[in-house]
Amino acid sequence: MMSKKNILIFVATFLLGLVATWLIITKSSKSTIRKELRDFAVADTASITKIFLADKKNNSVLLEKINGIWMVNSKYYARMDIMNTLLTTVKSLEVLNPVGKKAQPNIIKTLAAHSIKVEIYQNDKLTKLYYVGGETADQEGTYMLLADPETGENSTMPFAMFIPGFNGYLTTRYLTIEDDWRDRAVFKYLPNNIRSVKVQFAEDAEQSFEVKNDGNNSFSVVELQTQKPVANFDTIAVKQYLSYFQNIHYEALANNFAKKDSVLAAPHYAIISVTDNKNSVNKIKLFKMTAEKGRVNVYGEPLKYDPDRLYALLNDGKEFAVIQYFVFGKLMPEINYFKKK
Repeated sequence: MMSKKNILIFVATFLLGLVATWLIITKSSKSTIRKELRDFAVADTASITKIFLADKKNNSVLLEKINGIWMVNSKYYARMDIMNTLLTTVKSLEVLNPVGKKAQPNIIKTLAAHSIKVEIYQNDKLTKLYYVGGETADQEGTYMLLADPETGENSTMPFAMFIPGFNGYLTTRYLTIEDDWRDRAVFKYLPNNIRSVKVQFAEDAEQSFEVKNDGNNSFSVVELQTQKPVANFDTIAVKQYLSYFQNIHYEALANNFAKKDSVLAAPHYAIISVTDNKNSVNKIKLFKMTAEKGRVNVYGEPLKYDPDRLYALLNDGKEFAVIQYFVFGKLMPEINYFKKK
């Protein structure tokens, strides 16, 4: 006769066996579709060296890891936030469900007309090729179609793909516009790498100043209008100020803004020049932005200029961008900021 303990062990073993059998059957039923038709994910994203994305509007970007740094079209540093999102997406893709036979022709036709081509290279070899289409009707999946990376031949079986734990479609993670991928940094300096910062205001010239890092924890501040040094300035305020230049970004490029020429023809608001320890100068020129029609201040009076944003001419005048006061305002304090209270 079995003891009570042995009975419990027997029952537990029996139940575990049932669970294991159910899992095997379930897994088997999901694997009836050949792996090569549904194998979108790349598990080892560390081995990815290039990703090429192209849409049907002739937009394309080549993301390439050069000396360990992701670059966009071999010209710009890539934004690491969306780069990491793309790599996570590439790694985490799973089949939500295959497209039914009746719907397949329409989905494939739609993918042929409106999709993003994705080429993934591992150690510079093309290992994954697929097309990303639109969202499913319930917006929980994204239609995708694999192709053979060696022959380019498309699969005949599209899938609705998703990322477990994420609600939403994935098309927007495969961006094809170069500007969307570019690192938006305007100033990216460690304080010790800054030799000087000069801020020149056009209207309030008496507030213009230059902060100098003279080395060995020694600093100086000069009033630019009088060229007189600021006596008894606050060293902590100077150090705090220089620390602001570590991570300053523009909001968006506006190189194709229709009124760009008229903005540049108007008087500028300020110029900020940062000189690093190699005597390389990064100078930006700022312009006020006309307020949208109907905007008023707290007293209900019409605003002439946007209180939140400015235009900026960057990269030796090659780029035109929109910036925020919230980000850049701290770089342009009145000169009293540096004086001991």
